Amino acid sequence: MENIFRKIKETIDSGQDVMLNMITASSGSTPRGAGAKMLVFADGSIEGTIGGGRAEYLCKLRSLEALKDKLSFTAAYDMSQYDVEGVGMICGGNVKVCFKYFSKEDAPLVNHVLELIENYEEAWLITRVGENSVDMGTYSRNEGVSFIDGVSAEEAEGWTGNMYSFESGGAMYFVELLTRKGTVYIFGAGHVSKELAPLLSHLDFRVVIYEERRELAEAFPEGNTVIIGDFNDIDKNIEMKPEDYAVIMTSGHSGDFDVLCQVLRKDLTYVGVIGSRTKIAITRERLIEAGISKAKIDTLHTPIGLAIKAVTPAEIAVSVAAELILTRAESEKGEKQK
Repeated sequence: MENIFRKIKETIDSGQDVMLNMITASSGSTPRGAGAKMLVFADGSIEGTIGGGRAEYLCKLRSLEALKDKLSFTAAYDMSQYDVEGVGMICGGNVKVCFKYFSKEDAPLVNHVLELIENYEEAWLITRVGENSVDMGTYSRNEGVSFIDGVSAEEAEGWTGNMYSFESGGAMYFVELLTRKGTVYIFGAGHVSKELAPLLSHLDFRVVIYEERRELAEAFPEGNTVIIGDFNDIDKNIEMKPEDYAVIMTSGHSGDFDVLCQVLRKDLTYVGVIGSRTKIAITRERLIEAGISKAKIDTLHTPIGLAIKAVTPAEIAVSVAAELILTRAESEKGEKQK
């Protein structure tokens, strides 16, 4: 979401217009589901994808025409009409795509969306789609409803969810989170962390690196949030919440153990620690001696990451990121079902 809106801002700030294509509903077998987004620029280039193949190509052509006419609208595509072998599509499904025209006049909305994301507000993007209109605005619990008429804060609060498509008052609405819940706290600023932090940021995780050695913290690449603090007293510098993730990969066994003793006493979405099975077995015994319950220890993800036989720091980062994606998806699915 953030990357899409940053690209929109960059484009309209330069005086160019851009078309946002967004899937608002899908059924059957489709390459991408509701929420998938693609930008189409006046020169024919694109950013993002709504599934590839013939349908995406047709959306691109319609976007280029709509850019000339400065139009927003909604269209439906029957995927079953396309030949799988000829265009590589998965047939049998249907998608609805909204086409939202953005120009420099939309700068206040785009800047507001990015401000909510940067401030990590609990906020949602609200899109109202009609056959020949697409209206967009936001709702946050701090500021209420902005940039979209005819929607009250009470209504918007009732719509909040990770992704929610529904009809209200004869109009179709699509509501999605601007910021995903939870922060990934990476304890340790070593080689794997340097590979993992940018990867997680690209995957829409909010990332904070926590390191006690100043030389390591200050050497971490710019553009990352880095906190320098004692591994023995992390609560002095950060306040971890149930939706947060703890990824422990300090420069030594002692640091890992110190952090584990604290985070395993909290209720977090994920706790994982890097290390060999031998190290982990020893650590388990020490944690029990420190008063951590066996039930809590059993929730620990270790060895960290999915089992893809990762060896290099970059490969380990991919395995950890994959495990966090899985954890996030399962967590969000559980929330929707509640």
